[in-house]
Amino acid sequence: EKLVRPITVLFIILVFTIGVYANLYVFELLTPLTLLAGALIPYCGFAFGALVAFITKHDRQRILTIAIETGIQNTGISIVMLQLSLPTPDSDIGMVAPIVCSIFTPIPMVIAITAYEIKKRCFKKKEVATGEKLKGLDGGEKSEKLGVEGLSYQPVSEKGSDSETETCKKHEKKGN
Repeated sequence: EKLVRPITVLFIILVFTIGVYANLYVFELLTPLTLLAGALIPYCGFAFGALVAFITKHDRQRILTIAIETGIQNTGISIVMLQLSLPTPDSDIGMVAPIVCSIFTPIPMVIAITAYEIKKRCFKKKEVATGEKLKGLDGGEKSEKLGVEGLSYQPVSEKGSDSETETCKKHEKKGN
């Protein structure tokens, strides 16, 4: 487990350096419009996925998952398919768009992870410095039933949520 992080960093450095050197000709084919389109494809995928997940009333974790899944296009598959199905000069030209998309895809996720890590470490330092625990996002205390700090959420009873129970009572009254 201790070797996973250093080996991953080494692998990423090798892939970027050797990959860029081996494909320098691709950078000659880049235009500003190609860069813009290549950046917008994954970013629109993230936004569209999040919007559809929000409209369909998923929880926050699923919204993030759906946004990431729709934003990440399988550019590796398209690059291999273009290399294998087209002759040499055409496949090189056709690979430019998927390569640009794969370059811009991780940028929002890296920014989000970096912001999350900074926030997590700053709040951790604040908690240690003051000696008191922080309250949850909604100001709630530790829930006794769930054992989760910061949530004032109470689980729904077996009968259903309050709105479902009230709706059932209304229908029962109308039937009587």
